[in-house]
Amino acid sequence: DLNEDAVKARLDMEEVSHEEIVEMLPAIDQEGAYSWVDSATAMKLASRKMGELTKLVNIYTASKTAYTAIEDGKLVKYVPLNYAGVFKAAKAGNIPGYIKVDPVKQTAEYVEVEMHYSPSAFFRYDLMRHVRNNFPTDYLGNYSFQVSPEGVPYWVVELQVARGFWSVREVVAVVMVDANSGACT
Repeated sequence: DLNEDAVKARLDMEEVSHEEIVEMLPAIDQEGAYSWVDSATAMKLASRKMGELTKLVNIYTASKTAYTAIEDGKLVKYVPLNYAGVFKAAKAGNIPGYIKVDPVKQTAEYVEVEMHYSPSAFFRYDLMRHVRNNFPTDYLGNYSFQVSPEGVPYWVVELQVARGFWSVREVVAVVMVDANSGACT
């Protein structure tokens, strides 16, 4: 059994002011801080930015996926533009850029760069068709959108092979496809 004096002795703590607590905390660099903004919030920011682009909003849509990357030591999310339909793709010609979301500052910026190859493109510029033509014997896996430090957009596609009795697919390589020229590495 605990008596009242023992409980008071255990709870007897030194009183610390708010200013003293603030001084004890380490300084945090807000620019380098990691963001807790999830992909859904990044998509909302990208959709807002897309709404501001009045010349593009009827022809393109923001992708439903935000691709996370690290640029200059900071977390960023890229949201590529997609064609809004086959007739609009035929009229538009190419995709004019992507949206870059800064999850720390919670801002979105439109980056203008010409892209021909995309998963939303049709016929010869369809990303998966293009990779299939270049690697006909491999299974194609997941893909993601990345941007090089020079600002060149790439699609990264997994190449898989079937292994074992159950034909389990294993990733054996990735292909980097230049979104503008279609060059595969």
